Amino acid sequence: MATSGKPCSSNDVDGRPIFLLRSNANFGRVETQGVELSLDYPLSDGWALEANYSWFDHVVKDELDIAPLGANAPEHKLNIGLAYLSERFSGSVGFRWSDAFLWQEGVINGVVPSYGVLNVAGVYDLSSSWELGLNVSNLLDKKHYEFFSGDIMGIRAMAHLAYRFKVNAGAR
Repeated sequence: MATSGKPCSSNDVDGRPIFLLRSNANFGRVETQGVELSLDYPLSDGWALEANYSWFDHVVKDELDIAPLGANAPEHKLNIGLAYLSERFSGSVGFRWSDAFLWQEGVINGVVPSYGVLNVAGVYDLSSSWELGLNVSNLLDKKHYEFFSGDIMGIRAMAHLAYRFKVNAGAR
């Protein structure tokens, strides 16, 4: 168990100076195990069903009372979606779900509630060189956070316009 670190100073919530020991070393031992299952099933005419599930478990074997250890990850996660692929267009719609889990990082500790979000994406080939794409995460704007003390996530949309250069393999 490593306990080396660098001293630093800060202020407590009431303004009094405090001195801390900051370390990136491990303060214990944890055993982990897990399984991930994935399915990509073609339906017909460019359509496909996509799904994956993961299970993750951990057992804390040794820790310091002042620095409890945790996995900072959910025990169960699930993704399920439908994708379409044609000559000039590809798109998908998918649901992503995460189980609630305990987040432990130094003095920042708390529960990340379970959440589920709907995502959509699409890419259209404008020509053999140009493509236009759109990706919308959390389409239904379900407010959530994915790690304790993290940002409240809302809807996020990103578009892109890309140009693909053609390389002449015979030129030197």
